[in-house]
Amino acid sequence: MNLDEMLSIARQQGFTDVHVSPDFPLIGRKNGKLTVLEANPVSADHIRRIMESVMPEQEKLTFLKGEPAVFMYAAPDQKRYRVSAYSTDGKPALSFRIVNDKINNPIRLSLPKDVSDLAASLPGIVLIASPASEGKTTVLAAMTEWLNQNKNAHVLTVSYPLEHVFSSRRSLIHGICAKGNEALKVLENAVYMDADVIAADLPLDSAVFDELVKLASEGKRVFVTVPAKDSYDAIDKIMSLYPVNDQDRALKSLLENLRGIYAQRKVYSPSADKVSVAYEAVYPDEDVVNAVLAVNPAQYYETVRRKENMRTMDESFANLVRALALTKEEALGYVKDEKIFSKYLIEGR
Repeated sequence: MNLDEMLSIARQQGFTDVHVSPDFPLIGRKNGKLTVLEANPVSADHIRRIMESVMPEQEKLTFLKGEPAVFMYAAPDQKRYRVSAYSTDGKPALSFRIVNDKINNPIRLSLPKDVSDLAASLPGIVLIASPASEGKTTVLAAMTEWLNQNKNAHVLTVSYPLEHVFSSRRSLIHGICAKGNEALKVLENAVYMDADVIAADLPLDSAVFDELVKLASEGKRVFVTVPAKDSYDAIDKIMSLYPVNDQDRALKSLLENLRGIYAQRKVYSPSADKVSVAYEAVYPDEDVVNAVLAVNPAQYYETVRRKENMRTMDESFANLVRALALTKEEALGYVKDEKIFSKYLIEGR
């Protein structure tokens, strides 16, 4: 097996991931489904040789400590991949995420106008949420590229790993690969770097998130990815970073600086044989803030549903069914309120 040739073929055929597992065939993911790319099992020794050839020295040390390692790999054809190296049953394994060659703006990605609106929002914090592998890093890159094409700003991207590399256009963009204490130090110095915008796509902890909120309160635009299934879950995930006795303070500080939440889900439809995106767009006003402070998800979603300028995931799923991108049965596996979903399905907005 020539790994670089296989990665190139997987990219050309529209796969998003390639998994190299010990004693298993080579597996790829396309439209959310796993498919065998090469039938011959891959040995643990072969995977070790691949690791030796693609893994940076620092990440080799991390892996030798028994910890998972994440890094970027540039193939001989200069195509880039985000790689996760980990152990399973004492044997090494690798997962390659295919990184798009070109960073597109929201329009080229057919993302809703809300993404551009949030990119252009006033200083403050914007949360970008999705489950793992459902597009939050791509959305953040699209927002950053929108700024790059439309605004004169100094944009600091802080991510782990550094998946997207931008060519500065109207904006000046600097990318830094960091996590944990390194990321915290970068954020603490962002003001001295004269950054106007901070785009953060990295593992979060309470200290890092506090620093991001502080930057937002000091007049910076701050975009942050959060692994969450919807907008309310994004807030909940952030609060879980803090000890219980500090959550009230953290929540009030977040809400004082929150300008919006964009959340999306990628859904593969077997009937249409395509992947569609359902999304949620929330612009916190007094009513939404009060619903969040009440710790009442039902009240929160009812409040968002009544706002003309906001969108819920249930409405988005209903629109996908109306557009024949999903069947009703496929959508029902994701909706929160079947009654409201059915109302949208019949009446629209």
